[in-house]
Amino acid sequence: MLLSSCLGRYGASRRWCPWSSHLTREAHPSRPGAGSAHAHLGDGRLTLPEETLARHGVSRADLEQARDTPGTRALLTAELTRARAALQAARALPGLVVPGCRAFVRAFVELEVLTADAALRAVPEVLRAPVRPATGAALRVLLGEWGRRGR
Repeated sequence: MLLSSCLGRYGASRRWCPWSSHLTREAHPSRPGAGSAHAHLGDGRLTLPEETLARHGVSRADLEQARDTPGTRALLTAELTRARAALQAARALPGLVVPGCRAFVRAFVELEVLTADAALRAVPEVLRAPVRPATGAALRVLLGEWGRRGR
């Protein structure tokens, strides 16, 4: 949402970027953050299509109970890989915003890529506990973009 707001408010000619919300939605189809799947399942939120679950032989109960099965591993890996690909495509977004917002957008996207990578490494534990990028990696992104701000 922050990214969409930045693009909408500060983007070229102050126009809404129609595909920015698609990218963020595509990047995380069932949750706002790849690292918080367990919290959303605990709240009863699951927006993966039934066909996707069926394709992997996974039930809603399998996910809610964090069952470690070949199907849940395959489902999580497929969805997180798809999310990561969408995030990599989002690396083009800084070119759509004014220079003052580019560092923020780059950092936002890179932190999300790092989170998706952490979630991929944590399959199937991502269903049981939150995951986040390594602190050192996140700090490198933030400090690097701090130095590039305005460009």
